[in-house]
Amino acid sequence: MVVISARVALDANALAAGAGLVKAGGLLVVVLGKRRGAVPSSQALRFGPPSLFVGHVLESARNCAVGMGYDVERGTLWKNLNWSSPARVKRGFKPTPEQQMVIDEMEEMAEKGGSKILIVRGDRGRGKSAALGLGAAAYVKRSRGASVAVISKRAESLSVLFDFFERASGFERVEDGVFRGKGGTLRWMSVDLASLFPPSLLDLVIVDEAAEFPIDVLLSLVRKFKKMVFATTVQGYEGSGRGFELRFAQAIKREARHAVAAVTLTTPIRFLPDDPLEKWAQETLLLRPELPQCEMSPLEIREVPRDFNTISSFYSILAQAHYRNEPNDLAAMMDLPNRTFVGAYGGGRPLGIAELSREGPLSEEEVRVVEEGGELPGNLIPDKLIGRSRMKGFERYWGQRIVRIAVHPAFQRRGVGTALLSYVEKKAREEGAAWLGASFSLDSEVLSFWFKNGYVPAYISWKKVSSGGSPSAIVIKPLNQAVEDLLRERSPEIMWHWILGLPTLFKDVDPKAMALCLVALGRLSKPTGLPFRRPLELPLESSIPLLVWAARAYSSSEKPRLDLLEALLRFLRNGEGSRTDKQKISSLLGQLYEGGSEAMGCIGVS
Repeated sequence: MVVISARVALDANALAAGAGLVKAGGLLVVVLGKRRGAVPSSQALRFGPPSLFVGHVLESARNCAVGMGYDVERGTLWKNLNWSSPARVKRGFKPTPEQQMVIDEMEEMAEKGGSKILIVRGDRGRGKSAALGLGAAAYVKRSRGASVAVISKRAESLSVLFDFFERASGFERVEDGVFRGKGGTLRWMSVDLASLFPPSLLDLVIVDEAAEFPIDVLLSLVRKFKKMVFATTVQGYEGSGRGFELRFAQAIKREARHAVAAVTLTTPIRFLPDDPLEKWAQETLLLRPELPQCEMSPLEIREVPRDFNTISSFYSILAQAHYRNEPNDLAAMMDLPNRTFVGAYGGGRPLGIAELSREGPLSEEEVRVVEEGGELPGNLIPDKLIGRSRMKGFERYWGQRIVRIAVHPAFQRRGVGTALLSYVEKKAREEGAAWLGASFSLDSEVLSFWFKNGYVPAYISWKKVSSGGSPSAIVIKPLNQAVEDLLRERSPEIMWHWILGLPTLFKDVDPKAMALCLVALGRLSKPTGLPFRRPLELPLESSIPLLVWAARAYSSSEKPRLDLLEALLRFLRNGEGSRTDKQKISSLLGQLYEGGSEAMGCIGVS
């Protein structure tokens, strides 16, 4: 039995998790509290209108084939217990045929040389963790002295994998997450530690719930290790892995030099085939969204009403396009009071969607909270631009944050996203908004999309965000002269902050993404000079101050080349560079000095 307390708020992720944990014949209990507005909220809003999401859950529960409920205040009971199955739940240690395929593949990886990637996918409750544990045991038995690393966000999430590995391998658990035996070792490892580990010391790397990590991080592991296993949940309370799987498969095909095999697990382990509780969770929380069939023409952009049927028609596009899409995202779309939606329709069917949130202006008290290091929920962009980028005065203006924007995968790069942004900008100007903005995990391709549409970077975080595992960025588009002047005034200091922080604060930022941000913001900033009339006759490693100045000057130059700036930023971050990077840096310095000291405004030093 799983009991979910929802006296204040009904967490949609917890509801999905609970439904996935209950075994066949078990019971999922949801206890709803009382609040003004008749039902609790999905977002801990104690007061206000009734929660659309909770109302949707209650209505769907009444239609569940194995659902029952009791209204304490009214004293009414309803129940539907009309489902049965002749099948039996799998018991015991013996693997299913699909799990055996995973074991056989991993056993073959141990026996053969060369590079290989195995992708194990399936919905929650299909026995991926058990299959990985048994497969790892088969691997260490076949390859004597093997060293296996298992990567996950949290070691605690690997309890099932460790249990099956320990029972099948005979290895001894010597400490938390570490097993040793005659066949070698198996240990849990963070992705950061794995990226530093010499490839010769690891024979096999297993990544559990790979969709929780950025694709560029996974690709860095692929380039490093020869034998890897990636497991991903296609649908479950961790969020959608469909979009990840598609992009990851494309990236592997483009960059990896490995043989690739894939096994899909479909047989349920904890419950029966066609289990009505699992079906209820999938339909209620949209865990299996299907992309709509649509066409490009005629293209129509209009506002989307906030109801489950309409939102569900767009939800599959969000699930495919975004890195992770959780049940809580669905609840937020239905319940958060400051959210609005704009949809693109092709041939009358959903083609793309933009989710918007109104933010600002801030009161004096809210500004004081930000300046003292606090955070303001619901005001992400004003919070960061005032507290981190020091854009004093930005608090006076309100704007629209584009929380998410997504286009049907079959119709991307055909102007649909730009059409959505144009409509959003037109409406925002009509309503008197001073700015538009967005926040997302740093990615060069995503940055290029926003910059192409006139947005400018204003903030880069110095820590990784949990949603994507990468530092995040904020881009804004001023809609009035006052906000543009604020951004123009602060741009030089922001650029210096990014460049000087490369070896420390921004070490996790990809140099290509940083180069894109510097060039985009550099267009608003006046060109700066260099501290010397000509390059010093010193090795680059001894000329760091000059290189810092060069990065700032080149970012604001007339026609900067991104590959040259990227090489310079990579050198500044690492304190050293390859021969190719050094040649590019020399070319960059040559371009800066070609115009002479007067053209560049250089400072003469005797």
